[in-house]
Amino acid sequence: MLVLSLLAILTPLVAPRVADCQTESTLDSMTQEQWQADLRHLAEQMPKVHINLFHAMTQDQFQTAVKSFDSRVLGLNTDETLVELSRLTAMVQDGHTGYIRPLLYWSKENYPLKLVWYPDGIFVQRAKAEHADIVGGRVVQIGNASIESAYNSIKDIFPHDQGNDGRVRVAGVPLYLTQPRVLHGLHIADTAGEVRYIIEVNGQRKTVVLRPTVTARDISDRSFVKPDSSWVDARDGAVSPTPEWLKHGDRQYWFDYLSDNKTLYVQFNQVLPQTNQSIAAFFGDVFDFLDHHDVERFVLDIRNNDGGDNGYLRPIIVGIIQAKKINRRGKLFTIIGPETFSAAQNLTNRLELYTEMTFVGEPTAENVNFYGDDRRIMLPNSGLAIGMSQLWWQDEDPRDKRSSTSPEVAADMTFDDYRNNRDPALEEILAGKAEPLEETLTRAAGEGFERAIAGFKNWASDPLHHYVANTAERRVNTLGYKLLEQKSIPEAVTVLRVDAETHPDSWNAWDSLGEAYVAAGKAAEAIAAYERSLKLNPENRSGIDALTLLRSKKQ
Repeated sequence: MLVLSLLAILTPLVAPRVADCQTESTLDSMTQEQWQADLRHLAEQMPKVHINLFHAMTQDQFQTAVKSFDSRVLGLNTDETLVELSRLTAMVQDGHTGYIRPLLYWSKENYPLKLVWYPDGIFVQRAKAEHADIVGGRVVQIGNASIESAYNSIKDIFPHDQGNDGRVRVAGVPLYLTQPRVLHGLHIADTAGEVRYIIEVNGQRKTVVLRPTVTARDISDRSFVKPDSSWVDARDGAVSPTPEWLKHGDRQYWFDYLSDNKTLYVQFNQVLPQTNQSIAAFFGDVFDFLDHHDVERFVLDIRNNDGGDNGYLRPIIVGIIQAKKINRRGKLFTIIGPETFSAAQNLTNRLELYTEMTFVGEPTAENVNFYGDDRRIMLPNSGLAIGMSQLWWQDEDPRDKRSSTSPEVAADMTFDDYRNNRDPALEEILAGKAEPLEETLTRAAGEGFERAIAGFKNWASDPLHHYVANTAERRVNTLGYKLLEQKSIPEAVTVLRVDAETHPDSWNAWDSLGEAYVAAGKAAEAIAAYERSLKLNPENRSGIDALTLLRSKKQ
């Protein structure tokens, strides 16, 4: 292995420590030579421990990065070294790999702000009372960097899946942009003792110089409840009542019946049991309530759910599948977002595969198939424990390269929504305005191709569908095959023709259209469709066989 050939010429490693984690004093007393030995140990172990370290980078790229880091480590201070360790592990592009304890949830010192990313900027959502005048303000600059530059800097070092920066937004922004070692190590701040923030409040810019006085737990991305009364939140002055999704941020799961809308709302914040009730028992209560009350909509809210244990998911999936009352399009909804991660992504996948779910909100923070379940690498001198994924979770088709599950109904939350206690996702569900693509196409297919393709284009151009407008191919294809199974041949041909015409570079769409034409007894059209498919993918064996058979019959 190329990495090991590099390491073979490096100096011997120090024997690992027994301790599970380091103290801050240990880190600051480390010599540069000890850091160098830790780097070499990490680089040697990463390919051994991670199940597939080179899924997003090459061995040569990793070796080059290790060699470059090794050549510079003797000139780095502690904070720069921690940042560069993070940069190295972030190259894996895996949201479960590379967490370094003193920089994340375990940090004992952070600046006293909770910063949150929204589509319209990064805002001070919460702060200690002495800084109440900047709560609600938009961050313009941190130390020596503009907020845009600071965000891009942490995106390069914070663990996240390939092509998906959701975790950077919901966890990296609040934790790393208030973390003294990170800001100092990135040269955003001149020291780890204080930093300057420039905040725009009501059109006016204010400058505050802060010192680290709170812990990461006080500003955790999962915390929707103020740690204590010494904190001020942007929602404190809201006139509207607290929305459902923020009512019980301290609970792992709970439900409520919205009688005015005959909607059963279930919030599921973590795939781990509460001390007073198991997940199975909780969802047993949920489905019992569903059976005995007038429920027209079922909403499962997992936008705050960053995972847990997949072993607890079965009663949720089975219960929804068996709930014929609500397991139908237009009655069953799940709210997702950029904190939906890990076991919550697995839940999302299984809901997509086995139920009639409509997803609402924002894209999830995980690739649909992903690496997880980390195992720690212990660094011998610093005692740092750095996780590496050891399992590949593949709920979806192995060819499914989606970097997230995107909601069919887009409902992006702005900072003003948060501050004013609005919930765009639940509002869209209750309004019931968004028609599923399948209904639009099925209705239009009976009226001919021109009406069907116009219906698809109108659906795709609706802002409510902007996350899925360019990824609808699979859904249209699935609908086409469903119509074939139902012997609705003309409608199936129309739908699959819409799929092929709107995805002209998809060999699979043309292959499916060829199959529909065969079912319709239109050999010439089928041959043309298969020829188009094979031009795009000459290796499509089923298409080759189908085309050969069609041509032999034509002779």
